[in-house]
Amino acid sequence: MLVSSLCCSLQIWACLAENAIYPTDREACFKWFAKLMGEEPDLDPEITREFFEKNVLQFDASLLTENGMT
Repeated sequence: MLVSSLCCSLQIWACLAENAIYPTDREACFKWFAKLMGEEPDLDPEITREFFEKNVLQFDASLLTENGMT
């Protein structure tokens, strides 16, 4: 099981979601985080909650895709 830290998660989010060069970068990021936060989460529940509230809920809704909303 991969347990990611909040710091690493923030760096990945910034690079691939917020500052994506290509739409496929953002899409890959959404899929990766969906897996990390899904039914068998690899992130600590507290990290997941904090990350979701401070990043996903604050993300520009016009940039979300179906994978970004799962």
